[in-house]
Amino acid sequence: MLSVRQFFVPILALPRWITVFFVIIPVIVFISPSWLPEPDAQYQLTDVYFTYPEETNDPAITREIREPISLPHDWGKSGPLNESGWYEFFIHFDKPADESFMLYISHVQQQANIWIDDFPVNSNVPEYVVGGHIWSKPIFLRLPKNALDAGNHRISIHLESEPVKNALLGNVYLGPEQQLRPYWEWRYHYRFTLVAIVTFGMLSLSLVMGLLWLLRKKDTMYGWFTICTFFWSLHNIPHIIDTPRNVTPATWDAVYFILLGWMVMTLAIFNHRYTGSIYPKREKFLLIYGLVGALPFIFLSQENLHNYAYWFWDLSLLPLGAYMIYYLTQAHYRKPDLGVKLLILAGTVIFSFGLHDYFVVSGLIDRTQGLLIQFSGFPTMLVLIWFLLSRFVKVLAESESLNLELEQRVHAKEVELENNFEQLKKMEQEQLLSDERGRIMQDVHDGVGGQLVAMLAEIETGKISQNEVRDALSQSLTDLRLVIDSLDVASEDLPTLLGMLRSRLQPRLDGHDIELQWGVQALPALDDFGPRKALQLMRILQEIFVNILKHSNAKNIYLDTRVLQNEDSADQIEIVIRDDGHWQKPVDNFGHGLKNMQRRADSIGAELEIDGQDKGTSVKIILSNVKSD
Repeated sequence: MLSVRQFFVPILALPRWITVFFVIIPVIVFISPSWLPEPDAQYQLTDVYFTYPEETNDPAITREIREPISLPHDWGKSGPLNESGWYEFFIHFDKPADESFMLYISHVQQQANIWIDDFPVNSNVPEYVVGGHIWSKPIFLRLPKNALDAGNHRISIHLESEPVKNALLGNVYLGPEQQLRPYWEWRYHYRFTLVAIVTFGMLSLSLVMGLLWLLRKKDTMYGWFTICTFFWSLHNIPHIIDTPRNVTPATWDAVYFILLGWMVMTLAIFNHRYTGSIYPKREKFLLIYGLVGALPFIFLSQENLHNYAYWFWDLSLLPLGAYMIYYLTQAHYRKPDLGVKLLILAGTVIFSFGLHDYFVVSGLIDRTQGLLIQFSGFPTMLVLIWFLLSRFVKVLAESESLNLELEQRVHAKEVELENNFEQLKKMEQEQLLSDERGRIMQDVHDGVGGQLVAMLAEIETGKISQNEVRDALSQSLTDLRLVIDSLDVASEDLPTLLGMLRSRLQPRLDGHDIELQWGVQALPALDDFGPRKALQLMRILQEIFVNILKHSNAKNIYLDTRVLQNEDSADQIEIVIRDDGHWQKPVDNFGHGLKNMQRRADSIGAELEIDGQDKGTSVKIILSNVKSD
């Protein structure tokens, strides 16, 4: 159990401005109704008598017992025991009154009928659209033409009320319309227009919060606030419209009081949810109390219903309001939050309005001040609008923060992928270099190495001449240079590669007095044409030139290139080598060379065509420019 010190610690820990607010707001609430302006006293009817001996609506009946009274007249303090009474005002005009004369009654509760010299004027359509029997309504009537001529006149007001103690008649004014209308408008907008705005604002906010709850059912806070504001809106309806014809006043009043209690109870549960807490026992008690406490309203008579509402039901809501303020104070003490601060301020306003209204209905303060609880939805609306906007801004800020974080993560991943790609590329290059070393070693072993071994064997047998040794060494040296040239970065450029081959073969061509007619043109780059394919192509070309030197006795060799397009509109490069020597049918060695050329062409995806004629030989190599996957 909390000690006195522990009880007051959360309150003492509140910011000073909230503490000042606790003091100022109730004071403002209690004195603010008196701020409404009143017309000049010269227009007020003060000569008034009250009588209630017989129950009749006929103003012509003479009433012998008249009691002089002063307005406002509250039946809850001093009034008749039956449900109706008469007020009579006696006035005198030295000359006929202006046609624009109006009768303005600042408060009427509940039903009033008005006559001037036994002529009814309440049949005129009042200049207000809505009424409301729960609190006092202002009446503003234009008097009939020629109703107030020179002489004495009597204004009679018949007031009816159920229950009797609810009846109230405020100050009555008679004067020019331009003098009285501004005061009526002030009171009308205060009593009805503002209430209607708050009511429909709460109803709209209830619909919005209801949609949010349907979209996010796990946030029960939205659901409880939807129920609370819905009850709140329905509770305010009797303040702006009169009792429907097909509804009894007792039922209308019972619904009004029940909704007030349910609104307060659901508001308490909403406060729990807003602070992120759930109290099953407390909330179960509130719901059960709300249902059980509402049952008497169904069975009680009109008068007993109001007594039960004022002295038990409404009175029990005040501790509940105090509990909500203290609970929010504790929540703020545990975890300071601007939203909780605002709810404390709104709760203070609501509690002040409720306390004021209880003093009004209990007769402890002047009932002409009217009820204020219907205005309490306004600060709540402001708090909830702020709450929704703050959540929207918070979600937007979180979204921007998440987007920024996501961009940073994406950038970091891009950098990581680039680094990984560079590492992978480096690894691939190292693997390619390793594979290329192996290939070169294999080529040197199978090519140059094989040729040197064969030449060494021929020298040991003494069957090889010096010229043959020279040619064999020259061939081996050329083959080694081809291997080296294939490793050059420029080997992927076909014209450059052909130029390098020309420089290697030119000395041998000059030694055989053969002219090389060079017809190489600019060629497109070949996709996936690396050192391996470059070496295979150069060995095919080397084999062609060697065959020409050995077998054709040619004087001229023609090397031409051109670009073709295949059926798929892809580029093809055609290399044509022809000579003007004599064609010889392949012998064993020569046929073996052709097979090697074909094998090499197949390994790089090239087409090889050989055409032998009496006037020379033509060899055509076709390379397809196909991109690799």
